[in-house]
Amino acid sequence: MGIHQKIAPKIALLSHQSWDATFAAEMGALGQSELWIPESAGQVFEQWDQVKALFVDVVSPDRVREFEIERIQHQAKLQREFHSDKIHFISDKDLAQNRDLIFFESFSNFFVRPAERLGFEAELYHQMIDARSRGALANPLSFLAPNAHEQVIELAHTADKLDCCEALRSYLFTANVPAREVNVIANCADELIMNAMFDAPSDFYGKPLYDRMERSRERELPLNERVLFKMGFDGYTFCMSVTDQFGSAQRESILNHLSRDFRSQEYHVDQGKAGAGLGLSFIHYSGGSLIFETIAGVSTTVTLISRVFDTYRDFKSQFRFLSVVKHGSY
Repeated sequence: MGIHQKIAPKIALLSHQSWDATFAAEMGALGQSELWIPESAGQVFEQWDQVKALFVDVVSPDRVREFEIERIQHQAKLQREFHSDKIHFISDKDLAQNRDLIFFESFSNFFVRPAERLGFEAELYHQMIDARSRGALANPLSFLAPNAHEQVIELAHTADKLDCCEALRSYLFTANVPAREVNVIANCADELIMNAMFDAPSDFYGKPLYDRMERSRERELPLNERVLFKMGFDGYTFCMSVTDQFGSAQRESILNHLSRDFRSQEYHVDQGKAGAGLGLSFIHYSGGSLIFETIAGVSTTVTLISRVFDTYRDFKSQFRFLSVVKHGSY
């Protein structure tokens, strides 16, 4: 019997940016993976089984379109799918300025190069990839130091949202997190919980049950509509997750909301929808990294990861990524 040597997974990089090369090399070191800079996307797809992650520089919409065409051609040629969970797009511009990306099947992960490196970016992103491989994206402890503790709250009534957000505020104030950062994180929690209570519930045919109900209206949540809230903090990073029991979130809808620029005139509250609130775009641009994990017809978990800083300027400009994960079909 021959001895088969295990091939180390590769971190592939399609970019000429020095920042990307440094980041990918750090990712490789953290995951004990070899850094590989291929000449073309085709080379990557030919060796897809050996690739742990592929980082792609978003030079222009045309370049991304060429990448997508090459992916589709190799998919047909090799009679296999190249799932988007391994593909990670990097850009100097935010998603609102890269809206073309959301229409490509290969789009699942995205982040903007920060203006200033603070040293934790690769570690945080490695935690995300590792958590995804272990099926642990919904667990805040996946993104925190080993000494961190998790708090879990089940919300059985819409009025519980206020108590939950106040518990979060108290938790972070006790940990000496600056007030302005606490307020932003609490506002994000409020919005995510509201979405889980009013936007997620749907009937057998997928029709929303409460999306036009005034969000100020209180009601008890049946067992199958209760919302699970988790949070943890290790002194540097705060992480929370909100889970509904419907799994009705549509990838296209999520990306459409996230790619809207809440700072422009285009972004406004939908008056036809009761209490549309701050919106997902605001949460991502103001709060931190966002992960959407949907198990179709079962649950959707939205996880927010925020690094806390001494100054609000650093908090607001922190490295943040977006990841959209779907399991099953709607």
